[in-house]
Amino acid sequence: MKPFKKPAVEEAETDVWQCSSSSCNSWIRANFTFNDEPACPLCGSATTKGTKMLPVIVNQAKELRQTENNWRKSHRNIL
Repeated sequence: MKPFKKPAVEEAETDVWQCSSSSCNSWIRANFTFNDEPACPLCGSATTKGTKMLPVIVNQAKELRQTENNWRKSHRNIL
């Protein structure tokens, strides 16, 4: 029997917000936030921009909102 081989996971350098508190290791992907400068979801401290090598995940909800906003802008005169 062949040993189980994990499939390759595509990774990319990803923008994240990292907690600025030295006692907290929290971070969140930048494209999964609702605010331009979010507070830490665990301790409420300020966050700073950074990057991490992470598996690629597509935030479909954010893409749909962007598509809808673009559609509204292009059809503003019609609506």
